[in-house]
This record gives sequence, structure tokens and C-alpha cells, in this order.
Amino acid sequence: MIIILLFLIPLAVMFSMGKGAMLIAGYNTMSKDQQNQYDEKKLCQGMGKFLFVVSAEIIALYLVINFGREWGAYVLFAVIFISTIGFNSYMFRTRAYKK
Repeated sequence: MIIILLFLIPLAVMFSMGKGAMLIAGYNTMSKDQQNQYDEKKLCQGMGKFLFVVSAEIIALYLVINFGREWGAYVLFAVIFISTIGFNSYMFRTRAYKK
């Protein structure tokens, strides 16, 4: 989990600065015309926020696994899974990141 965090947190910082759109799955496979419909900086910043949330969830999961109840890990895993699907749906199904 520590290795994952060492990868996610720098990515979150990079995305929060509005850079790294080429690393966003789905966005980088769109045609240039489709990409021009999105505000790239807002999209990156939204992805950065999401990665900070996932990082916090992974830290909580680590603490629950090592110091908490066994069922807490299952609950946190479900929260991570649901927030990931929900955020991705929100990003590409709404107009929040459209120009």
C-alpha cells in the first residue's frame, strides 16, 4: 500500500497543477475534436482531487487492516470501489468539465 501511495500522491499533485491530461484514461484516446470539448485544466484538477481522495482512503484502509476490525477493511474497500465508479461516471457523463 505504501508503494501505491508513493505513486498516487505525486500524480495527484501533478494533476492538481493542471498537467498530465495524457495520463487520463478515456481522455487520451479521444479524437482531438472530442478533446477540444473539454477544459483540460479543470479535468486534470478534478482528477487530482480524486487521487487525493483515493490516497486518503488507502491510508484509512491501511490503518483499519493493521489496527482495526476485520470488517472495516471490507467497508473501506467498498467505499473506494463505489467512489471510483461514481467519480468516473461524474467526470465523463456531466458537463462539469466541458468548455
